[in-house]
Parts: sequence; structure tokens; C-alpha cells
Amino acid sequence: RKKKAEEVKNSFKESIQKEMQTELRGGLTKVVNKEVILAPAVDIYDNKGEYLLVFVMPGLKNENINIEVFDNELTVEEKKEKKKAAKPRNLVLEEIEKKRYYRKFKLSNDIDTKKIKAVVEDGIVKVTLPKKG
Repeated sequence: RKKKAEEVKNSFKESIQKEMQTELRGGLTKVVNKEVILAPAVDIYDNKGEYLLVFVMPGLKNENINIEVFDNELTVEEKKEKKKAAKPRNLVLEEIEKKRYYRKFKLSNDIDTKKIKAVVEDGIVKVTLPKKG
């Protein structure tokens, strides 16, 4: 039984390490349809019975942060604006781009996705991922 628990623990760690090697990890950006996507930095703690992920998304209000679990993936992102503001007529050059936070993690099978909890306060997002069993 102890060996099985260690294998499951390593499974999540391998999943995280693999995600960290992808093109969009903490602090990195990419441009999609003229929108800059910024991956928020995250600290991950392996606590007894759960993992704790702490994201830093400065400048965001709580109501502008979306946290979702679907198809065994955790997504933490800034909600998209529903309508774009009209550009001023006197705008000659636009270099200040709209930035949006977005980060996704593939969850391993040792996570109880029905019991995931999140707390958002002043741009700090804490997501608790309970371990099964």
C-alpha cells in the first residue's frame, strides 16, 4: 500500500514537471489574437492529504478570476472581457497590449476532483487539491 501511495504522489509530481516544461509556464507569455496571455506564477506545496497551489495574479479583483475543473484539468484564468472598449479616435500608435492571466494543469488520478476548493483574495488564488484515499 505504501508503494502505491508513493507511485501516485510521483504521478502528480511528474505531471507538474511535464507541465512546467510546456511553452506557457509561470511568468511566460504568448500572444493569441492580439491578446497577451500571461501565465501566473504558482507555488505548489505537497501537504499531508492534499496539494496546495498558490497563484499570484496582481491587480485582479476576485470577481474577475475564474477557476474551473473539467476533464481532469484545472484552469485558473482571468475572465475575458465581454465587450471591447472603443478605441479613441486620436490613437495613433498602440503598444500597450491587453494582458490576461491563464494557467492550466493536467491533474493526476490521485486528486479527488469533487472536493477541490479555492479561495481568492486580492489577486492571490489558493487552490486545494485533496488526495484520494
